[in-house]
Amino acid sequence: MFKRKESAAMPVNDFIPTSPAQEPEVTAAPVFQEEETLSQIVSSLPEVSDSTTIPANCVISGEITSSGDIHVNGTVEGKVRSEKSVFLLKDGKVEGEINADKIVISGRLNGLCSSREVEISASGFLEGTLECDELFINKKGRFYGISKPLTSPEKPAAPRPASAERPITTTLSSVPDFLRIREPMDEKEPEPVS
Repeated sequence: MFKRKESAAMPVNDFIPTSPAQEPEVTAAPVFQEEETLSQIVSSLPEVSDSTTIPANCVISGEITSSGDIHVNGTVEGKVRSEKSVFLLKDGKVEGEINADKIVISGRLNGLCSSREVEISASGFLEGTLECDELFINKKGRFYGISKPLTSPEKPAAPRPASAERPITTTLSSVPDFLRIREPMDEKEPEPVS
């Protein structure tokens, strides 16, 4: 039914250039200079992704901490912490806690979810406590539990200034006279003029 066109395919050995413009260009392999160091060569290589993937056939018990993204397609029993994003994929399951800057739930999470931004997709399921500033739930996504605003880690109390420790009488004595509240003096009522 379909025939191959023999004229279109020309064997490589039969190529005879008719002019210098038709000659194929030959490029040389890159030459490294002896002055280049290993660190210069490594720094010129493309950047490697800093994401961690937990495959579907993997079960982890314990704590996972990463400075990059985490993609969970397997099962984690414990804590998952990331400085960036955690993606709980469709087949992923977490029994415990997830803490990250952004969390996208397409799988199943039972426990605590703490993030600046949380998204529950159509196949996502969250049962537990949710602490976040922004929450997006697909109309087919499911959330059962308690939702709270994200609490920032408590900062240590700032030292009180020395002026706050002075007695109040000292503080009141430093107030100018024209700002002080004065009590009314006993005055006689003016007599009506007849």
